[in-house]
Amino acid sequence: MSFRISTFNALNLNSAGLGFIGRLDARPLTAEEYAAKTGAIATELTALAPDIVGFQEVFSEAALRDACGRSPEMGDMEVHAPFAQPVPDPLGPAGQLVSDGPHVGIASRFPLVGQPSMITDFRPEAAPVVPVGRHSAMSELHLLGITAFERPLLRAEVAVDGLPGLVVLVAHLKSKRPKFLPGEDLDDPVIQALGAMRSLIVRACEAAALRAQVVAERESWVGGKRRPVVVLGDLNDDLGSVTTQMICGGKPYLSGGQTAVSRSTWRFRTRDMMLSAFEIAPPPPGQGHTHVFGGKASVIDHILMSADFAPVEGRQRARVLASGTRNAHLAPIVVGAALPPVEPFDPAAIQAKLREEAERPPRDPLTEHPRDARTDTPELGFDHGFPFADVELFPTP
Repeated sequence: MSFRISTFNALNLNSAGLGFIGRLDARPLTAEEYAAKTGAIATELTALAPDIVGFQEVFSEAALRDACGRSPEMGDMEVHAPFAQPVPDPLGPAGQLVSDGPHVGIASRFPLVGQPSMITDFRPEAAPVVPVGRHSAMSELHLLGITAFERPLLRAEVAVDGLPGLVVLVAHLKSKRPKFLPGEDLDDPVIQALGAMRSLIVRACEAAALRAQVVAERESWVGGKRRPVVVLGDLNDDLGSVTTQMICGGKPYLSGGQTAVSRSTWRFRTRDMMLSAFEIAPPPPGQGHTHVFGGKASVIDHILMSADFAPVEGRQRARVLASGTRNAHLAPIVVGAALPPVEPFDPAAIQAKLREEAERPPRDPLTEHPRDARTDTPELGFDHGFPFADVELFPTP
């Protein structure tokens, strides 16, 4: 049996007429805009045809159910975004509803075991304690007051024959957008650095807490084997970053003059290891990025998988056949009109463009900086691509 896993940043998906808490400059969608937005999501989901998909930036569970219901590929799926519910407007008239968020959600063609749960607080073992002192000298220990996810995790157990106990964690970690304090001069370069530092600290704490959740899930055995785990989400950093690698865990590489890794070390280091689907089955050229900002393409939306999905000795129960990204996130969405067709994948054209780029004279990185593609992304569109992985289960012995 084979199935497709995906993750999908829906960019401020909300019900028509509902405002956003804390976003005074974000106006509610009109009925026409809402129809265009949910129709565009349905179009992308129909093209992706995922069997399990995690969502980010959901402000309304009702809107997510509506968008999924408009796709013929998604009509029979369970859809959940438990925290994406309208709440009374704390600043508006009595009875007026607004949307809190953004939150995460999930849709699954496979049945879920019970209801998905939302995880707000860090596990106790992930308490962020920071030593202060040079090298190993710890003169002081400081407990950071960061003990909860800014955007709670969603945990769902999915009933997939051949992968008993499969847990899917849907995440949306803190972005790189700087966190400024009231009254700070946002044009001050030092303040800008401090704002970026604060965001990085929050994301690092969240990454460590997500790692603790992965390890706890893996320590739960089902059918005599460790529980398989998949993390779907916008982690707001690339695969090689410190924060994303914190979630993945160390790999059993040789170091310090070693010539071999012992079997016990191998099994210990791989038992809780997470691998990107893009590592296991690299996507075709041109399909490897999920985000464009400042003219630079990167992968910040990830499908991370436990060793059950990779050729790791003694652990593999499934394999990733292929991976890729549907990069329609820069296509405009016009109210009352369908999405334009996505350009077909053409390896020869990509190679020709690379050769053309290589022959150009050096550029001034300031005066000839590439356009920020996000500035052209319309309000009703998307600012992320949608990565996917096709998985095949091994026959159950």
